Amino acid sequence: MSYTTYVTDIVLADIIGFSKLSTERQFLVACAITGSLRKLLGILSAGTLQKESELVVGFVSTGDGFYVILHPAVSGYGIFLALSLRSSLLLENRNLGDLYEGVRIGAHFGEAAPFEDVCGKANFVGDGMNTCARLLGAKVTESPTIGIPIDENYVAVSAAAYEQFLQLFPQCPQMREFLSAISFAKSEPFRITDKHADEHQAMFVECNRLVAVNPPRPADIDERIRSIGRTSRST
Repeated sequence: MSYTTYVTDIVLADIIGFSKLSTERQFLVACAITGSLRKLLGILSAGTLQKESELVVGFVSTGDGFYVILHPAVSGYGIFLALSLRSSLLLENRNLGDLYEGVRIGAHFGEAAPFEDVCGKANFVGDGMNTCARLLGAKVTESPTIGIPIDENYVAVSAAAYEQFLQLFPQCPQMREFLSAISFAKSEPFRITDKHADEHQAMFVECNRLVAVNPPRPADIDERIRSIGRTSRST
């Protein structure tokens, strides 16, 4: 049987202590994080005049969190999405009166294959998703040299995701200035050994926890702006 795959950024959010919550609180948390994700993606896509489908090709619920499979056209944005998502979920939790303990985020660049599940809904599998999940096995005590993360609400990214990040956002003076403005920092690489004794190279990234970073502008952004102008004049 033939199949197709996306080779792209994959982001995984994990709600800390979710399984210890009562059924009612799990329900409230699931609704809250789903709403927060939808709100965030709406804001980020609108900020660059893109459709949500131009940024994300799918979602996969894990029960205590979810995967976001990015569109391959924005591969490299996964790290900024992970940081933005962490900000959004922490803010949502504060608004809910600390309904859950916190959130861990992983970001990886790899393969995800879509399929139709038994309920007839779109779902995904793939080695890229498995590797992304391994990133959540990082321990805060493994963070070297620059003292991040500051708590359990970390963002751990693979070496592959960071390489894509640098390709999409070259470290020119303007980008370095922007990263400084949002207090972006990363740890030195370290290794995570999973339950199969396989090693994965990763690093922690950190920034201001109120930050949400827009995706890169599409190549035809000027035409999209002109199109909006024409529509406004005609109404």
